[in-house]
Amino acid sequence: MAAEESDLFDSLPDDLLISILFKLSSSASCSSEFVAILMICKRLNGLALHSLVLSKDSSKMLPINAKNWSESAHRF
Repeated sequence: MAAEESDLFDSLPDDLLISILFKLSSSASCSSEFVAILMICKRLNGLALHSLVLSKDSSKMLPINAKNWSESAHRF
């Protein structure tokens, strides 16, 4: 039974999962909600770090102030 469930998840297209992760990243109330996704499996970890997903992250999800950035980040 577990193999069948795994196959169903594996059959989902990356575009669908990226869309779901995009919505989650823009509505996450804290970083732990998003980080939990990164730890579920390698596939979700890779998709959660997709540039589209990270482009609309909520300010609550990654609360990093510009004053805490490194010098190289400021140059970027």
